Parts: sequence; structure tokens; C-alpha cells
Amino acid sequence: DVSPAAIERARSLYPDCTFVVDDILNTRLDSPLTAPFDVVLDRGCFHLFDEADRSTFVRTVHRLLKPEGWLWLKCFSVEEPGGDDGPYRYSV
Repeated sequence: DVSPAAIERARSLYPDCTFVVDDILNTRLDSPLTAPFDVVLDRGCFHLFDEADRSTFVRTVHRLLKPEGWLWLKCFSVEEPGGDDGPYRYSV
């Protein structure tokens, strides 16, 4: 997450998990996001990126995940009402 306050809150709720502040689109190889992770959780970020930034996100997540790691992605569906407004919507 890019928000230090959000990360501090997450750490207080789940002290046994690792949370780091970073920008997934601009992360550097020497950033805190260098170790392979079991899980990457995206709750409401990916669907806001421009098309060019989506591929950057996917490449970065692929680099950060362990070979059997999971990406948990919450995004909007094309089947939801109001598809003409708001963030980009995805289909299977």
C-alpha cells in the first residue's frame, strides 16, 4: 500500500503478517518488495490503472510472488449494474 497509515493499521490487526509501504507501479528492485511473497492482495487498485499501467502491475506482481503464490484481486465485473460509470470492469 502507498499509505503508511493503512500499513500501520494492518500491522496492528495482524502482527504475524508482513506489510510494507510501496508503490507497485514504481517499485524498485531494492525496495521492501524484493522478497518472494506467498500472497499479494489487491483490494481496489488494479481496476483503477490505465491500460499501460496494468501490464506494469502484472509484471511486478509476477516478479514478487513465489512460484506457487497467489494474487487475490478484488475488482469490478462487467456483469455489475452501472458498467458505464466508474472504474474499468473485467470479464473472465
